[in-house]
Amino acid sequence: MTKIAEAEALAREGVLAAQQGEHEAAIRALSRAVALDPAQSGYHNDLGNAFQRMGRFADSLLSYQEALRQDPRSAEVYNNLGGALARLERHPEALSSFLRAVEIEPQYAQPYHNAGNVLQEQGQLADAVRCYREALHLRPDYAEAWHKAGRALEAGRCLKDALACYEEALRLRPDFPEAHVSRATTWLVAGEFEQGWREYEWRWKGGEAPRREFTAPWWDGSPLKGKPVLLHAEQGLGETLQFLRYAPLVEQRGAKVVVECQPRLAGLVETMEGVARVVAAGSRLPLFQAHLGMSSLPRILGTGLENIPAPARFRVDRARVESWRQRLAGQGQWKVGIAWAGSPRDRNNPYRNRSAGLAQFAPLARHTKLALFSLQRGPEAAQIGSPPRGLKVNPLETESMEVIDTAAAVLNLDLVITVDSLVAHLAGSLGKPVWALLPWAAEWRWLLDREDSPWYPTMRLFRQARPGEWGAVLERVAEVLPDALG
Repeated sequence: MTKIAEAEALAREGVLAAQQGEHEAAIRALSRAVALDPAQSGYHNDLGNAFQRMGRFADSLLSYQEALRQDPRSAEVYNNLGGALARLERHPEALSSFLRAVEIEPQYAQPYHNAGNVLQEQGQLADAVRCYREALHLRPDYAEAWHKAGRALEAGRCLKDALACYEEALRLRPDFPEAHVSRATTWLVAGEFEQGWREYEWRWKGGEAPRREFTAPWWDGSPLKGKPVLLHAEQGLGETLQFLRYAPLVEQRGAKVVVECQPRLAGLVETMEGVARVVAAGSRLPLFQAHLGMSSLPRILGTGLENIPAPARFRVDRARVESWRQRLAGQGQWKVGIAWAGSPRDRNNPYRNRSAGLAQFAPLARHTKLALFSLQRGPEAAQIGSPPRGLKVNPLETESMEVIDTAAAVLNLDLVITVDSLVAHLAGSLGKPVWALLPWAAEWRWLLDREDSPWYPTMRLFRQARPGEWGAVLERVAEVLPDALG
């Protein structure tokens, strides 16, 4: 067999392996094909695709660049190169690559779709919608572009238009889980809970929440007569706190409630009434006879805007609370906890979208009676070392601190001011006054335009008037703070 024939055979083997999800085998075969016949642009392109599927984006970039050296007029490779650049967060270069793809092949819809994704991620929603519409002009049956156009419109709070896009995506592809979930959250943010909760069950099929497979059945709301029932957390820490309020209601149906939650929350959840046992995620589960993801509880228990249950009640021990009282004593007339960044791992609400940054809290410096305490965790907590001029922020939260200790500290504060994060749900659950700072297009749980939250009676909402504008939000907070704390 000649080297060229052997390279062809290896390339076919690599593409077949990639189609079967055997990406490491694909990389091995395609790497050998490239070594035998490096002049074949297609081999480099296929190798780049295999690297992308493995998350090796820098390697995929090199492969695509080599493919273009062999064939500078390949629109497909430019499109793939743009995808790798986007994953490496080299967004201007990614957009240029997508533009080059459509310059070479004007009828190529996918680069427009991919450019829309990059623009939407950067918050350039109008430009993103224009790109999706270009893709749909070329390919009206492009269900993914209909869905992404809906997402961009929803982020711009054009809910009616967003729903129309989701409907078209689902007409073209009725089993499109992500479009179902997007339609669900659009209904939920509009307060249309009944159809929203029902549609939200599609999250189990689309990666929004990892589907759990157990031998025990899913609980359907029927009486439980002393049976152990597992309620398992699905997504973020804040969402877990939001839906723990349903555990006592499940107990009232006759269940022995077992809660599986994130390890950080376990110590706090153990103090709840209505919970028989708490298991940290990753630990061995006890026997149970039915189970349910926590975000399905509102549907099962028929939650509407008029009957949202009270937040979960946590009984933080007095000694722990007293210890924090002594630590915070004598530090200002008003003790206010602040957090300025959400989790970077939250897929549903991008990091930069709901993260203000400590610098935005500068207007609070005009209030000399304030003693500010950092409730921030993660890499953004380092900002406490360089606060805006005149603003002193005392360290409080640490990376090793358990949530139950954070709860004890919060119980000694007069107010919590935070972006949409675990801290907002924690303070709201504890019944402390909490001001939540929300982006222009906030998550569904905060509904539309309200200044209060039916989920947390002690919460007040401060919303951006325009996308990305935190300055006006914090100016408003600083303006009303003296009246609130008196």
